Amino acid sequence: KRQQQAYFSELTLDQRLISPEDSGRVKITLRDANERPIADDGVLRVTREQWREIYVHRKRGSEISGEEFRSLPDRSLINAAQSDYRLLESGFVTEEIVQERLETNEDGFASYVFSPPTSGYYVFEWVSRGERGRPVTGEAPLWVSDQAVTELGYRPGGVQLVADEGPFTVGEPVPLMIAAPAQNRWALLTISAADVIEHRVIRLEGSSKLITVLPSPEFVPNAFFDVSLISNEEHLTDSIEINVRHMSSVTTLVIFHNHQPNGLLENIRFAFR
Repeated sequence: KRQQQAYFSELTLDQRLISPEDSGRVKITLRDANERPIADDGVLRVTREQWREIYVHRKRGSEISGEEFRSLPDRSLINAAQSDYRLLESGFVTEEIVQERLETNEDGFASYVFSPPTSGYYVFEWVSRGERGRPVTGEAPLWVSDQAVTELGYRPGGVQLVADEGPFTVGEPVPLMIAAPAQNRWALLTISAADVIEHRVIRLEGSSKLITVLPSPEFVPNAFFDVSLISNEEHLTDSIEINVRHMSSVTTLVIFHNHQPNGLLENIRFAFR
């Protein structure tokens, strides 16, 4: 049981959603029940999780992949069609990308910078040995995508919005990903703060779509994203909140000393914002 462990682990990411050109940094924190730091070693694994589906022909028993199944027409009197097949199995296939042994310092911290080989859905998993050899584990997900990617190999249980909490500044692009349980869906995105700011109708050609949102002053201090779509006759929804702040203004004061004929100093002040 969790309370029998000598300490606990927590994994946090600087960003949960990055582009394929960026790197993701994960921070591992080890604490005991009294919030005291723990110095220990463990193994950090980074895996890529890819959704796979296998369909079987109802009469012949032959199998095809999910990609092949979706390329077929719904029905056909002559050629193969989706109606000729049924789903045999589905689930995530795990591919290990990194396995690294790390050690937390006296403050109970360790970190690792990961450069993803391609777009996709990744999971950071930490494993170390706690009390009496019981494993201490923690994990954190990372999504890697850009606006050209329509399929990450990720399938949520319903519809899901993925974005970092911030804080973002007014005018700073906010990457936002919509993930659906199936391909070729239409989603309604509503952005609101004190009042509704915007509605967007978005088509997902694949099962995911990355967009950017430019926060206006109306987003300060918090903005809410709500998404809804219909999939297999189900109404699916999700919502997230981000923190937005105004751009900080820095004032620089420059003082010039002007010598007057009477021997006095005159201060001339200029302020720049």
